[in-house]
Amino acid sequence: MHRKFLLFIVLVLASFNWMMSAYAQATRLQGTVASATGQPIAGASVIIGSYSVVTDPSGHFVLDNLRAGQYSVTIIPIGKRPRTFPVAVSATPTNHDFKVDW
Repeated sequence: MHRKFLLFIVLVLASFNWMMSAYAQATRLQGTVASATGQPIAGASVIIGSYSVVTDPSGHFVLDNLRAGQYSVTIIPIGKRPRTFPVAVSATPTNHDFKVDW
């Protein structure tokens, strides 16, 4: 009985440790999308891999649950051609503002 209880405790602690390490690795990329003249671009799609969001009326976006690393960010404004940019996402939330000239 004592062995089963000890095994249970070890498994619970291991699971908790795994969940915390997975949670700690998740980060975010946030910023704005604007024209070359600085006008915010509302409704633009911001895509990283399988993650996608749309900018709000201020051109702001937030992509959560990313892992730190190098990414290609594709921005697709309504009625415009896609543009792709390299972005480094750190382990802490990363701010990146895109100024795009179409």
